[in-house]
Amino acid sequence: MIKGISSRLSLGLFLYPTLVLFVAAGVTPLGYAIYTSLHKMNLMKPALGMPFVGLANYVWVFTNSGAIDALLRTLQFVALSVVISFILGAAMALLLNGRFRGASLVRAILILPMVVTPVVTGMMFKFMLEPTFGPVSYYIGRLGLGPIDWLGNPNIAIYSVVAADVWQWTPLVFLILLAALQTLPQDVYEAASLDGASSRQLMRYLTLPLLRTPIVLALLLRLMDAMRAFDQIYSMTRGGPGSATEVASVFLYNSGFRVFRMGRTAAFAVLIFAVILVASYIFVKATAKRAAREGTA
Repeated sequence: MIKGISSRLSLGLFLYPTLVLFVAAGVTPLGYAIYTSLHKMNLMKPALGMPFVGLANYVWVFTNSGAIDALLRTLQFVALSVVISFILGAAMALLLNGRFRGASLVRAILILPMVVTPVVTGMMFKFMLEPTFGPVSYYIGRLGLGPIDWLGNPNIAIYSVVAADVWQWTPLVFLILLAALQTLPQDVYEAASLDGASSRQLMRYLTLPLLRTPIVLALLLRLMDAMRAFDQIYSMTRGGPGSATEVASVFLYNSGFRVFRMGRTAAFAVLIFAVILVASYIFVKATAKRAAREGTA
């Protein structure tokens, strides 16, 4: 018994400091953001202090067309980026799951975009999509389609920044799903094949159910990444042209560090955090309920 108590104390000595640091690093900024969101704070007028305004900043977020448009634009960006990167990453993982000559080299090359910093990715795509001398415009011109202002046209600029985000983070989905595919029990597949299961049936009734947890993980990570995307977009368009690519993170930056109204900025940030938290919770709960139903079926 004494030995058990000693083991728990030893575990606590290593675990509790980490938990304290985690709470301090995660909860403290969130708490301060909530506190700031309930006050009026203008960095250009520090003499005015921080008067308490209650929920006025949240009312402003829900009634300001710029904030609402930024949120809707974020949802569009997230939906496109997550869906496309997941489809491409899953396809790459399935195609490269087998053994072949040079597999390790091919896989290493495919994950290289993930290690490039987002700012560099943004600048690289900005150069590639430049309408006058960019390589993409050059080859488009060779096809007779004429120069296209990929980042200057408000109708297609959002798709250009989505392309940059997809290029950089598709390897993350690929890496997660490939690692999961390589741990699947092969004897189950062999038994199913002997029973006459087709490739489509193996995919539907074996691969997808066995990959449910990695798929949820990949989608959640991509969801959170896309919701906070800033570096690429700001380095490519700074939210322009006009506000065509001003997603939530860019709107937060412009509101906080150009207009300097930190109370309103904090309120918008808290609401974005709440949206991510609720969406993640609903997604995980729905997946868990479906797994439970299938497990008891």
